[in-house]
Amino acid sequence: MGRSVLADECIQQYIEQLIKTGQWYTGLVIGQQTAAGKDYIVRLVRTPDPVEDEASEEEDGEEVEPRRQRSESGRPGSLELADEKWAATHTKQVIRMLPGGLDIIGIFALAPPDMMSNAQTRLRQILFAVHKNLSKNLLATRDDEVTDRLVLQICSVTRKVTCRTFDVADNKSSARPAEWRYQSHLDRWTRLSTRLAINISIPITEKIKTHVMLKQIQLGISSFCTSLSKARMLIDNVVRDPSETLEQSETRKGKGKDRSSSAPQNLNVVVLVPLSTDDSGEPSVSKLKSLIAIKGQVVGRAFVNFRATVADATEALKTDIVRSLTSRCELLCEDIDVIEADSSKELYNTPVRVFAHLPASTLHFSDYMFQDEKTSEVVDRFKELLDIDVEEKDIEFHCERPGAESDWLEQTSSEDTLLTVGGITEKNTFKYYVGAVVAGLVAMVTALLYVYVSAS
Repeated sequence: MGRSVLADECIQQYIEQLIKTGQWYTGLVIGQQTAAGKDYIVRLVRTPDPVEDEASEEEDGEEVEPRRQRSESGRPGSLELADEKWAATHTKQVIRMLPGGLDIIGIFALAPPDMMSNAQTRLRQILFAVHKNLSKNLLATRDDEVTDRLVLQICSVTRKVTCRTFDVADNKSSARPAEWRYQSHLDRWTRLSTRLAINISIPITEKIKTHVMLKQIQLGISSFCTSLSKARMLIDNVVRDPSETLEQSETRKGKGKDRSSSAPQNLNVVVLVPLSTDDSGEPSVSKLKSLIAIKGQVVGRAFVNFRATVADATEALKTDIVRSLTSRCELLCEDIDVIEADSSKELYNTPVRVFAHLPASTLHFSDYMFQDEKTSEVVDRFKELLDIDVEEKDIEFHCERPGAESDWLEQTSSEDTLLTVGGITEKNTFKYYVGAVVAGLVAMVTALLYVYVSAS
């Protein structure tokens, strides 16, 4: 039996808007998949036209597109000429903007029937290119992840939607039919929010000193991600059974109109992360060439459907934290070229996270904003990359703040600067540290990264 795909009614309106332009399109399918074989689709995002002088992502993942560059479009003349590498580049940009719980779960194409028929092989290539790009971020990949991905084919003449799935874990997989239907009141999402203190020290040894900075960071934060995977969570200050349904609203037990109109829940989460998961036996000695420290506090946000379990919700929030942390580091490394060799210390502010409300929905998407960027640039990115129209007043710009000079002085004035976050020192006698407690003591959120280069 194939998967069942439920799409929000607003998607039908979006498809009508695309058809009226008289052009063909490809794009990404945003939603949430479940192990029970049911997918929830919240948004279709058309891929922008290719930019001729903008570097697309290379196979090794080291060279990436400039974040702010613009150019004349190089739109292919037909769907069968659509560029799968450009689709993969768009994928990398969009996944950074999704909160926990939402993912890119497929692609869509809109075209007249003859063009669609000639592009079947290319659509499969695009789907697998998108998956390949997503799978590079192994830190945020679950072992039990659903590997079926959707291909939506929308006929611009008849308006018929055909939905098929491919198992992207199998390069030889064939298409399987899936049931597609629209559903009202699909935007009943439970929101989980947290603030987590980050304190990661990454020793750069002789073995990895030749890696680019991003690769060093990715290797270094893997242990934190392992610890986070074993974290415990308090949901509204209560320990919940992982197998129970997250939403316990009495209204959900009703039927008909009352059931569909009940307000979604907003839950606050405290994340308890083990201080260490290192079970590697005997220590080894390596020559330290430099040290990268990632310190500060980050805002985490995830959304799950009303049928989700506590385990589903906590996994979504963990994914959001990892995705947010890696996105900040990627963007920072794209923004800086090199670290000066003669400098003993360098302090960098990662971009801060901002949130925008998805129009006519309870969902939020996010972006990352550098200090030298204008708010209008964030608005433009939401339009260009997610194809949504938002105004500045609809964006939360101040849920985080960049690190200030006073934060740096507090860090360096400590006897051990690697163990302080927001003026609070971690104590090794605690098995877990509570990130949200620190967030409560600091009114705004600091997100910063600094690098110490040894003189040797």
